[in-house]
Amino acid sequence: MAGVGKTFQSRMFMFNWAKEKTNKNTDLIVSLHFSELNKKRDQVQSMEDLLKDYFSKVKQGVLSYDMFKLLFVLDGLEECELPLDFEKNKDLSEMRKPASMDELLTNLIKGTLLPSAHLWIISRPSGVDKIPSDYIQKVTKCQETSKRWTKLVTHVRTRLRKMPLIEDTDHPNQKNTEHIIREDSTAEGTDEQKKKQTVEKLKTTSEIFKEKKGEKIRTVLTVGEADIGKSFHETKDFVITEISNFPVCFILDGLDQFQLPLDFDNNTTLTDISEPASVDVLLINLIKGNLLPSALVWITSRPSADNWLNDEKLVYRRTEIREKSVEDKLKENLKMEICTEYKEKSEEETDTELRVQNEEKEELVEPDYKDMFNVRTVLTTGMAGVGKTFQSRMFMFNWAKEKTNENIDFIVAFQFSKLNESKVKNQSMEELLNDYFSTFKKQGHLSYDKFKTLFILDGLEKCTLPLDFKNNTDLTDMEAQATMDELLTNLIKGTLLPSAHLWIISQPSGVDKIPSDYIQKVTKCQETSKRWTKLVTHLRKRLCIEKNPTENAKNPHQEKPEHFMREDSTAEGTDGQKTKQTVVKVEATSDIFKDKNGKKIRTVLTVGEAGIGKSFHEKKIN
Repeated sequence: MAGVGKTFQSRMFMFNWAKEKTNKNTDLIVSLHFSELNKKRDQVQSMEDLLKDYFSKVKQGVLSYDMFKLLFVLDGLEECELPLDFEKNKDLSEMRKPASMDELLTNLIKGTLLPSAHLWIISRPSGVDKIPSDYIQKVTKCQETSKRWTKLVTHVRTRLRKMPLIEDTDHPNQKNTEHIIREDSTAEGTDEQKKKQTVEKLKTTSEIFKEKKGEKIRTVLTVGEADIGKSFHETKDFVITEISNFPVCFILDGLDQFQLPLDFDNNTTLTDISEPASVDVLLINLIKGNLLPSALVWITSRPSADNWLNDEKLVYRRTEIREKSVEDKLKENLKMEICTEYKEKSEEETDTELRVQNEEKEELVEPDYKDMFNVRTVLTTGMAGVGKTFQSRMFMFNWAKEKTNENIDFIVAFQFSKLNESKVKNQSMEELLNDYFSTFKKQGHLSYDKFKTLFILDGLEKCTLPLDFKNNTDLTDMEAQATMDELLTNLIKGTLLPSAHLWIISQPSGVDKIPSDYIQKVTKCQETSKRWTKLVTHLRKRLCIEKNPTENAKNPHQEKPEHFMREDSTAEGTDGQKTKQTVVKVEATSDIFKDKNGKKIRTVLTVGEAGIGKSFHEKKIN
């Protein structure tokens, strides 16, 4: 086919012949293009004149061309406008006999002229029937290698990556849409029955071609109102001849704007991709599966053209683009915000862990937090700076990336220090949540009690609210006005939002602020061996720099004194008896903590005059 590389192959052959790398038995190559020969259709000349004209730029005497082995390269047969009348044209064998261009060509191809010559005729498929097969001894096909397919795939992927998946000012709602499949959407039934059919939300666009009950999905029709974002969901110099051998997906966007009639009752059947036809016939055969039956086809349309493809045999699956619900928009915006805010934190190496505190034994909380919230309320304790807040942020990041606890719809993170500021303010739980989500939720009403929400309440030790669980009024109404203390105690007790989960984080000094009856699981945040290893490495490096035992110019005698221990220096006795006690010289400073008669040495006191070199010996212990 056009552009596949036929002419390139012929030129490569001529170049290699000229470099004497191939076909050395060929004396001369004559390269002619049928489009140029068309211009000479009315001229009368001999074959000898034609060749002299071709070689006119080369100084030559008289040549008997029939004495040499010639190769004619005749390119572009499909462009030939000469009749090539092999039946009626008279036979020629004399090189000097004048004739029309059509007669010269037919006699050259038949072999009556220059029978010793070789011919390489190059054509697209549309031109091959111009020459009877009796005059062709060998047929070759030019096609691409896998390299070209690889280049094409790379090129298409690169081009699609450059297509900006950003909100189009002409389509402000396209990012606020979702892609759904209505199960059995083509089934017959009343409108009421159809409303009850299952709606499946697509997480990725590629799922539209996912097999259904073992049935291969070939053609998908996606419908949606104008400007809803069909093309937005869709967007997630090469010639290929055997395209049917490769996996191809056709995306036909805007069926409703197609002006030609799609007559699927038309009996014109196409199976050859090289066969020319009108656009509507090509599309009909592609959609019906006559052309490229292995290809995937994705058609998008407004509802107005939905019935153009009402034959179930043509469309294997129907999907729909619709505007996202308020809760889905909120969840998506919340996750984007968390991913942006905690991305850098998520890349830090984790050197803390959570352990569930049981009476029997401690259990490690897995890094994916899978079973963290199999109860309603979890209390996590740990000393300041150990990593409690870091753990909560890692959880939020993993949730936002959909790596854990996907059953949770929303996460609400509060610091008790901030809640203290609302001590005297009356508001409802709904108002508190609306205020929290005000930057994410632009419009629409949410019934929070219908969703699974996780509250992360951090810094319990800083809470200055009384948290009066005994005397505060019980609340069940999300719209009831109350103090912050009443909202918190009812949330923790479970009278407000009983379906919610709570993760309360506190230093040990704050854990008694909440009665244990309202806590179903206690975890402890502690460092791992990684942190201890980091600390030891850090101290060794610092001591090597700060405590370098070099002579201090201010204490020139510090290297001269010796370090020794008096045995039984704490034993009772007179001064005379003590002076007789054994003196042991300290060879290595680390010996001062060496066990004595099986007794562990914990505290050592070293004495000496000012400037004698106590600090010098201290520096040598590292």
